[in-house]
Amino acid sequence: MRKHNSSNRRGQHAVKNVSVGGNLSIGNIIQTIHSNSVVAILTTLVSLGSGFLIYQLLPKQPVTAQGNNQSGESNSPLIIETPTPSIIETPTPQTEAGKVGIEPGQFVGSALKNKAQVELTAVKRIPGEPDKVSVEMRFTLNTGDDNGTSDLRNSNSYPPSFHSPRVDASMGFTTDIGFTTARNRITNETYKAVDTDKRASPRVFLSAIHEGQPVEGYVVLDVPSRVKAIDIYIPNASPFKNVPISNV
Repeated sequence: MRKHNSSNRRGQHAVKNVSVGGNLSIGNIIQTIHSNSVVAILTTLVSLGSGFLIYQLLPKQPVTAQGNNQSGESNSPLIIETPTPSIIETPTPQTEAGKVGIEPGQFVGSALKNKAQVELTAVKRIPGEPDKVSVEMRFTLNTGDDNGTSDLRNSNSYPPSFHSPRVDASMGFTTDIGFTTARNRITNETYKAVDTDKRASPRVFLSAIHEGQPVEGYVVLDVPSRVKAIDIYIPNASPFKNVPISNV
């Protein structure tokens, strides 16, 4: 009888231990499930927040719009363009007026009834006299012409001594440099020579010009300092237009 009671007490104690052990296992499971759910929710929220932050930080791309027309043809994409900045052009500095003189061969014309040529070699202001312009020129014989006297040799109107200034003058083969004038192209003012007895070369005759031996001449004109270019008229010679005046 005592053995039976002892066996019953041991069985109840075992059952109690099993029950208590079973209760502890279920509680642990519930706590574990609850903890995992909270972690999963927090992880999801963190992921959503990180994704939104990354989206905000991404650079915005240009928007293109594609339209559909009823004919079935695709429209060209509408591209939003950024305006191109305007280009500011820097003006090229111009050469200072009056610093560059005429070039050799730039102003060449006929003279003495086409028997000779006259070339302007310099047109410049005189230092210390801002209103005075020196016009320098050179007369040369036309190629193939022997002093322009071939016409006289074929004429019976002149004696053998035709090769003289007198004959040149009578035939128009001469020029008086002192009567050279200039004109303002803008105002049409006329400028004349100054003190031709002392500031101009004497008359030039064709007979004085020989092949390879040009004749130099000059004249001083009264031209206001404000004038930068002039037309020059030499007697019995072609006119020269828009000749620049040098200051050097």
